[in-house]
Amino acid sequence: SELFRPYRMRVAVVSASSAMFVMLIIMGATSLAMNREFGYGLTTVSLVIQLHVCAMFIPCFFTGEILTFLGKVNTMVLGCVFFAVSVICAFTGATISNFLLSLITLGMGWNFLFIGATRLLVEGLTQEEQSRAEGVNEVFVQGFGAAGALASGFLVAQSWHTVLICATPIILINFGMLIALKIQQCGETLMVDMPQLGVVDADAAAAAAAAAA
Repeated sequence: SELFRPYRMRVAVVSASSAMFVMLIIMGATSLAMNREFGYGLTTVSLVIQLHVCAMFIPCFFTGEILTFLGKVNTMVLGCVFFAVSVICAFTGATISNFLLSLITLGMGWNFLFIGATRLLVEGLTQEEQSRAEGVNEVFVQGFGAAGALASGFLVAQSWHTVLICATPIILINFGMLIALKIQQCGETLMVDMPQLGVVDADAAAAAAAAAA
């Protein structure tokens, strides 16, 4: 579709989908891993999940300001960084502190990446185009979300670290796509600015030559 020909549109869909996949594959596996693999009680598991959900939605009160201050792509990159911190915390230990920090940063990463992606998706589109883009995006988001939820149970049956290993390349691919988009946007800005500067310099040179003559 012509609507999704711009690289920005494809990055937005991939980012929203991967945000949902990574969040659900880790969150879905956490309670099973904590209880069955590491022996934590249900009260402790419930606390970790509750704080994770709070971290997903409480930032909504200021995510708009962050998007305005940093820009959409930078906010999405920040979301990927939070995802990476989440995986690193989970990899480095199985204490209650590791799980808490991992799930809190997971929730914040989802918030910044998903909201940034949905804002990037509709940037500069007409009302009709927005409806089409959001419809396609929802198909991918819900599909990848379902895949993450289903995969989490299978993977955690292998081990907690298997879940984290599966999530890692998704985060890295998404991060790489965002950096490529950032480079593309910087290049487009330079291409717009440089010819204008060239015209100004040429005019100035012509005026100086005329004055000298």
